[in-house]
Amino acid sequence: MDPRNERMVHERMVEIACNEHTSQYFLITPKLLTGLRYDRLMKTHVINSGQHVFEEANKRFSADHIIGLKRAMIMAR
Repeated sequence: MDPRNERMVHERMVEIACNEHTSQYFLITPKLLTGLRYDRLMKTHVINSGQHVFEEANKRFSADHIIGLKRAMIMAR
C-alpha cells in the first residue's frame, strides 16, 4: 500500500476503533509510517524480535527504555 493510502486506512481504523461499542482491531504490519495519529483510547504493542532486528532497535524499543520515556513524560507535566 502506498503511504497516502496507508495513512488514510490507519486514520479510519483509529476513528472506528475508538468509538464506543465498536469492535476490537489488531493491526499487524512489518512497518508503520511515522507521524500517524493515535488516540488516547488505543493500546499499542510493539513486538521487536527476529533475526533482522538491529541491536540499536533492541535498545530503543526495550521495555526499560519505553517505561523511562513514559515516566519522563509524566514528570514533565
